This record gives sequence, C-alpha cells and structure tokens, in this order.
Amino acid sequence: MPALTSIGRIKADIEVDNVKAENISIYFVPDDAQSVDLIIGRTWLDLPHIAYTKIEERVHIGYREDELFRNFPIDEKVNPVCLERLETAQSESESLQIKDTSQQKMMGNLANDLKMVKNELRLLQGNIKNFKEERQSLLLQIQEKNNNVDNLKSINDSLVKTNAYFKAKTSQVKYCFVKETSWQLEENLTRQVNQQNRNHDTEDL
Repeated sequence: MPALTSIGRIKADIEVDNVKAENISIYFVPDDAQSVDLIIGRTWLDLPHIAYTKIEERVHIGYREDELFRNFPIDEKVNPVCLERLETAQSESESLQIKDTSQQKMMGNLANDLKMVKNELRLLQGNIKNFKEERQSLLLQIQEKNNNVDNLKSINDSLVKTNAYFKAKTSQVKYCFVKETSWQLEENLTRQVNQQNRNHDTEDL
C-alpha cells in the first residue's frame, strides 16, 4: 500500500475471504505509518466505497456507505526490494494470518465425493437386495401356484376316473335290469298262455 515513508515493494498473489488477486504490489512501511497490519482497498478489490488516503505522515483507510471515497494521488516512487523467502513463516496471533486452503478444500471435496459414492453404492446394494428378495418371493408364489395347478389336475384326473367307473357300473346295472325284465315278461306270457290253455281244456269237458 503506498505511503509517504515506504521502504520497499514486492509483487504477490493474495487471497482473502475467497477473493483472489494476482500480481499485487505490496508496500512496506514503518510501524508508525499505519495503525493496522494490512490495508485492503480498491487498488485490488475494486470496491468503490473502500479507499485509502494520506494525511500528513500516515496512511488512512476510509469506508462510508453514503459517500464514496476516492484515491488521492500519491506521487511517491519507491524502488523494488529483494526479499529472501523463508521455508516457514508464522505470524503473531493478533496479526494477519494467510494460509493456502486449496489442498484442504480439495481433500474435503474428495472426502465428500467419496462419502457420496459410498452412500450411492449402499443404496444400490440395498436396491439389489430388495430386488433379490422380491424375486425370491415371486418365485415362491409362482411355485405355489404351480403346485396348486398340479393338485387341481390330479383331482380332475381322479374325478374323471371315478366318473368313468360309475358310468360303467350304471351301464351294467341297466343291462341286468333290462335282461331281468325281459325274462320276467317272457315268463309271465308263458304263464298266461298256459292258463288260457287250461281254461280252454276245461270248457271242452
């Protein structure tokens, strides 16, 4: 951030609250030049209601909703400085903390995706199990119906045989009855003829 007493400047990519900016100029100033650790203004967030300005020897950041601020020109030119990159750097608890959460987010997303896939597989396995149970139930019902059909066929065959048996017996009884009736008629006729002959002989005497 430009200031009257800047001692150096570097370029960096910054991401704050999921807002990312690339190739941003970072100005280094003494502690007495500003009262905050980092000034975020419209120079890289492009927010018209947040701006910075200089008053005497200090840099101030302004924010008002009813009146938009503007950037006052700063004519100071500072030379780039070379900074040595450290392997690890930890800021104080009250200062700005910047960390890369992309890997963590990616792992979190992968874990969520894996959990979703497991849930889908569990649902599919449950569906397959239910399908197998329903299929087994249907097969048992079909088998039971087939058994009932076989029983009905067996009962029908038995009824047919019984009917044929009684039909044959009925025919024999009718034949015997007709035969016996014919014999009785013949015997009665013979008796009547003999009786008539006797009566005729008696009259002749």
